[in-house]
Amino acid sequence: MHVAPRREAISLRAVIAAALLISRRILMATSLFAKARKRLHQAAKHLEVDPDVLEKLKYPQETLAASLMVRMDDGSRHSFKAWRCRYD
Repeated sequence: MHVAPRREAISLRAVIAAALLISRRILMATSLFAKARKRLHQAAKHLEVDPDVLEKLKYPQETLAASLMVRMDDGSRHSFKAWRCRYD
C-alpha cells in the first residue's frame, strides 16, 4: 500500500492574504518607479540630455528591494524599504 506524503493544509484565507500582499508590493514598486521616471523626464527638460540616454534610463537592468532595520536614537527599531537600481 502506497501512502501519499502528508501535506500541510493551507487555508484559502492565507492564500488570499499572501496574494494581496504580493500585489500591494508590486503596485507600490510600480508607483514609485513611475514617479521616478516622471522626475527623470522633468529634469531632462532643463538639461541637454541625449534622447538615447533617456531611453536607456527608462528601465533598469536589475532592481533590488530590501528592508533595512535601523535602530533609532530612542533605542526603538524601525524597518525601512530600500531600493537599488542598476542601469549599466
